[in-house]
Amino acid sequence: MKFLSTAAVISALLLSDGAAFASPTAALNGVLMQPAGVEDNFIGSKQAPATLIVYSSPTCGHCVDFEKKVLPDLERKYVQTGKLRISIRPFVRNVIDAAIFLIAEQAGPGRYRQTLAAFTERYEEIVGAAERKGVMREIAASQGIDQPHFEQALKNEAHLRKLEGLRDQALQELEVKGTPTFFLNGERLTYDGTVASFDKALTLK
Repeated sequence: MKFLSTAAVISALLLSDGAAFASPTAALNGVLMQPAGVEDNFIGSKQAPATLIVYSSPTCGHCVDFEKKVLPDLERKYVQTGKLRISIRPFVRNVIDAAIFLIAEQAGPGRYRQTLAAFTERYEEIVGAAERKGVMREIAASQGIDQPHFEQALKNEAHLRKLEGLRDQALQELEVKGTPTFFLNGERLTYDGTVASFDKALTLK
């Protein structure tokens, strides 16, 4: 299955729910720290000796579990102590992901993570809703994004292209085949769903 064009995704965001993107065979892992399209927004100190890159989607249940249950422990144990910095990169799998990332971008840098969290908190409701756009509009309003700005966000083709570029790089050059995918100091990390997988890896660094 081919990826939808930017125009097709915009149309799907405004009119329907759409289908998930497929993942082609990727190539080499050589550009991890040069993200295409969307710059990293790190949590933690620039001087931290360890760097964790996470590819994550807001409609991915395992991603939501990571951000709710594991990320707070990582921040407490390693980020706040200056040992680790983390970038959670947006990975668009479907039009719902794209819409959520576009709405979070509309919220601005100061409210980006908070807005994403508002959507992931209700992700089961979103994916199960018959009228998903209405649920998403309600969540956006709770984050201070009114109807005109909600519609404006969904028409942000420039940022959508950046998200697509980041996703395509991950698929084609980093062999990211699903979410969440983790890279710790440039090496792919095997994640077992708990903070213990990070404890082991960071202890060995």
